[in-house]
Amino acid sequence: MMVRSLLGVLLATATCWSDVEVRGFEAGTDSLRDMASWACDSSQATMTLDSLSPLAGKSSARLDYVLTPKTTAWPWVGAYSGLRELRDLQGATGIHIRLESSTGGRKIAIHLASDWYSTGHAIANVRWQWVFPLRAGVIDTVLKLSDLSVPSYMETSEPALYPTIPPKEEVLQGVHGVGFDINLPDEMLSGTASGWIRWDDLSIVGQTSLVPGIQPKYLTLRQEPEDSVIGHPDSVPSQWHWANGASTVSVKRNSYRTCWGNRDVRFDFAFANDPGKTYSAYSGLGLGLRGDSAWDLRPITRWEFAYNTPEATRPVWVHPSSNRYPQELVDSGVTYGWEHSFYSSARGAEAAVLYTSALKPPSWAKNRTRLLAMLPPVDSILQGVTGIEISPTAAFNTSGEVVASSATSYFQVNHFVGLGTDAWKPAGAMGDPGVKPTDPVSYRLRGFERGADSLLGDDPYSSDSSKAVLSLDSLNPISGKSSGRLDYVLDPRGTNYPYAGYFAWFGQPEVDFRKPTGLRIKVHSSAYGKQMEIALASSWLPLPHTNLAVDYRWVFPLRQGLTDTTLLIADAKTKEWERTQYPYLVRTLPSKESIFQGVYGMSFHINTATPVATAQSGYILVDDVALVGVDTLPKGEKAKILVVRDADYNQVSHPDSAYQTWSYGNAATRVKVRRNLDNVTWGSADFLMGFRFQNQTSAAYSAYAGLGLGFRGDSAWDLRAAQRWEFAENTPDAAREVWVHPISDRYPKELVDSGVVYGWNETFHSSFRQWEGHVMYKDSLRPPEWAKNRTRLLAMLPPLDTILQAVKGIEFNPRPLWDADGLLPAGGDTSSIQVNHVLVVGLDTWKPAPGKIVSGLDRSGSRIVGWRMAGRTLVNGGSMVLEVFGPDGRLQGRIPPGTSRALAPGLALIHGAGKTTTLVVP
Repeated sequence: MMVRSLLGVLLATATCWSDVEVRGFEAGTDSLRDMASWACDSSQATMTLDSLSPLAGKSSARLDYVLTPKTTAWPWVGAYSGLRELRDLQGATGIHIRLESSTGGRKIAIHLASDWYSTGHAIANVRWQWVFPLRAGVIDTVLKLSDLSVPSYMETSEPALYPTIPPKEEVLQGVHGVGFDINLPDEMLSGTASGWIRWDDLSIVGQTSLVPGIQPKYLTLRQEPEDSVIGHPDSVPSQWHWANGASTVSVKRNSYRTCWGNRDVRFDFAFANDPGKTYSAYSGLGLGLRGDSAWDLRPITRWEFAYNTPEATRPVWVHPSSNRYPQELVDSGVTYGWEHSFYSSARGAEAAVLYTSALKPPSWAKNRTRLLAMLPPVDSILQGVTGIEISPTAAFNTSGEVVASSATSYFQVNHFVGLGTDAWKPAGAMGDPGVKPTDPVSYRLRGFERGADSLLGDDPYSSDSSKAVLSLDSLNPISGKSSGRLDYVLDPRGTNYPYAGYFAWFGQPEVDFRKPTGLRIKVHSSAYGKQMEIALASSWLPLPHTNLAVDYRWVFPLRQGLTDTTLLIADAKTKEWERTQYPYLVRTLPSKESIFQGVYGMSFHINTATPVATAQSGYILVDDVALVGVDTLPKGEKAKILVVRDADYNQVSHPDSAYQTWSYGNAATRVKVRRNLDNVTWGSADFLMGFRFQNQTSAAYSAYAGLGLGFRGDSAWDLRAAQRWEFAENTPDAAREVWVHPISDRYPKELVDSGVVYGWNETFHSSFRQWEGHVMYKDSLRPPEWAKNRTRLLAMLPPLDTILQAVKGIEFNPRPLWDADGLLPAGGDTSSIQVNHVLVVGLDTWKPAPGKIVSGLDRSGSRIVGWRMAGRTLVNGGSMVLEVFGPDGRLQGRIPPGTSRALAPGLALIHGAGKTTTLVVP
């Protein structure tokens, strides 16, 4: 608030200030240029020049007004005086103004008009202002820029615009005038009030010269004018919409009660949950940008658009659509955006003002750690923006049902603009050469020399009937002494999509690819028409993903001749066909951050994007590979992997494969477990569980069965460090749900008997590729879905870390194929599952489970007996001799006070001071 103004008028002499005049008023009518006045309905405002009694100089600007509270109890009027030119006032300290009012008793707000405000801020007058009471007479003062503030009442009256006002420094860099508003919302009138104000030459204080202002750069991202179809083809790119099955939506161009200009896009929706699924209602509108293309919008710092809605408040999720997202993130909704609210508008247009710096994942995704880890940097996403999507949020009650009164509604949107650039910059195709780095800071990772040792570890491969031959080319090297050369023949006899390629080790320990920004390569191709894929090999990639090449990679069309490019780390992604053919593997792909921490090589893969009918030959040359963004080699870390169960056929040479195996089922169900050498899933043998589900007599949903595999030595092991579990599976069923869970001796027996334990609900698919892989994450261990209402049992669950301290094995429980009534097919439900090579990632050594500390007490609870267990060792710290008996009741030994003894694993009875304690020794 202005220091000099509230209770009185402080007069000052102009000679005391270092003023630079930015607007003067003369007697001629041209001095009213760039001046304006306004008033609410029923009030009046007239703008003139007063040259009969000017405050100073030849004339003053004058506003005569009448405030009439017919349509509102808070009538208002205002005026504007433009500066001579756009000015930058960031170096000024204040504005020198002479102001005279005919009367007091009301307030005035003075603001600096700037094009750096959004349209919404300008319409609603939500701006940095000086506010003070008017009194009759002259005010000759300096309005300090440090006293500019945003009136607090606007937080209530303009809840959407109040928090989005641009920073003061941004507004001051492009000031084009001064605005005056008389009467504010906290000044109710009961009758008509008239008056006038006059003001004189405007000067800036604190600067001795005028600094040209800076005009913001605006880019119109989306328009909907009346003649959009013919006159403005760029304004009619695609628009799309989506919803869950039970909700309905429609999109149309709207000319009735538009929110901006002549037309807008209207989105009508009616929310409804899918049958049997609470909180399942959703919908959204997508609007493509110019030409339905992808654009590099990184320079845009602020996004704006107009909207209108009948809702008092409707939460919406607004986010740019980008071709830089992995499809899993798009499908899951974990993208960068803004959690905004649409408010009903009486002005014809309400404005949304959104800052790029505020782009965040949705708040509901805070526990989706794996998905959040997959998010590319915001900068990468903004390189390929294709449109804007708006998703209204359904209102649910506490039971997850849609609130009927707000289920059906609509919103209108228009005139999307971005601040920060005024030119369209096409997005570079991912992997295409694009702009070449001028001086990249790089580290050479792999070089090719004349010697045969430069091919060490390189491995060519191809599809059936195709050929791949690897050599060094020192006659036509791209640069240096030689290049790696792959000659290939793509033959479609084995597949319509033949391929060839080779794998190259780096010849050094794992490299941390999270630190560089890109990978610079030089590739020379003999012909057009082929597609190149480049992938990084990492010990952190799960075995199923490695086998089927489901990973992050760069894909781009080969052109004839040289391609010298930098592959941005942020642009490596999974392929579309992988997301279609192997959705499970794409969903379980570790984050890029996880995989890239230990890269040991890379592959160069040649294929065709369309089916081919005849064999095609060619070659590629690959030159030195360099990391961009680093000047030293970032040392990586190899993944720690522990095989916790291996089903090899030869039990003598592989004793670890002979650990305990068990099965179980209800009385009517038949289960058989054996080692399997037919159609094995991995290695030389599987564990095959054959089963025939049958319900108990007259008991629906009563069939169950399971296969258990004990771990090393049938002991309990501390697997808390394991972040990921993997195994191979195969089943003849098209799809069979299987509950997979670790077995731990830290569960209370009641939970084990009830089945309320931590696990994963997996789907086993039939496989024609030798094996199908499953990848499961520690952070996705959950109790079974059917137990959600078993509150007492769920409350008994120990913390997950406690359970993982003592893991003894893993169990697989296939789900019977019940019908809706819980009945099975006549003759039962018969099938089998195969499993193999259970391993964990995160540790590479066996760590025994910490022993439970058990102490002996007498009946009163005092420590007379004084013994305790430390692992398998019983320590007698009491004053009496302890006797140890086996489960058969035979005395195994006596332990005098102050001594200890190692006990054999199994059941032991500890007797002392007339009390016997039963103890399980791990």
